[in-house]
Amino acid sequence: MEYLKCPVCKDRMTSPVTFCEKGHNVCCTSRGSLDECATGSHQFSGIRNIKLEKISFWSNFSCPYLECGCPVTIPVELMADHLSICVHKKPTCPLNKTMSFVCPWEGLLKDVLFHCKESHNSRFAECEFFISSSTDDAVNMTLHDNEIFIFHKRFLAGKFFCSLEKVGVCQRPYTASFIPDTLRGCDRITFTHSVDVMSKILDAILASGKFLARNDKLLKDLYPTVNSLYI
Repeated sequence: MEYLKCPVCKDRMTSPVTFCEKGHNVCCTSRGSLDECATGSHQFSGIRNIKLEKISFWSNFSCPYLECGCPVTIPVELMADHLSICVHKKPTCPLNKTMSFVCPWEGLLKDVLFHCKESHNSRFAECEFFISSSTDDAVNMTLHDNEIFIFHKRFLAGKFFCSLEKVGVCQRPYTASFIPDTLRGCDRITFTHSVDVMSKILDAILASGKFLARNDKLLKDLYPTVNSLYI
């Protein structure tokens, strides 16, 4: 496994892996920052090490949280999926990624639920949906099907944004539906998307397109009697 590590960055070498003129390998990430081989100051040949790339692609690697007790060893190409649900990683409080919220908690993924219920009780509920009756900025959490969901709501630059993410306690896939509902109960706009594991700050989520966005004027003109937003 040591031969699969880049001599420069010490991470697993990812494709394309290239040779220097003396046969030393370097990963694509490190190659871009080097003018010559760091092992012996030789020029790069530009030739790819195809066999090493394939070995690296299919070789099993230990989870980065091995020292925390995770026994998983899998091909590195599958590692990102594993890390999203690894119970041995040490996440910070999920609210830290929302609206500049700051919470010093850090622990194991399996302990996130207890932390959220105890420390953020005013934002926490146990139900299958959120109901919102305003366009005010807000962040709330709910427990459903043993998963914690984070609901973001923000009014920004003349638009109303909503997004739903999961903390990643469970491996099950989920889909969220956003339904602005009027008092008459007959006028609706429904937006549906898959629920991803939290990995970015809210501004990055808004840039990704995985949110409900409605122009404020549209909401006021078409839905002057909006009663609630069901998620």
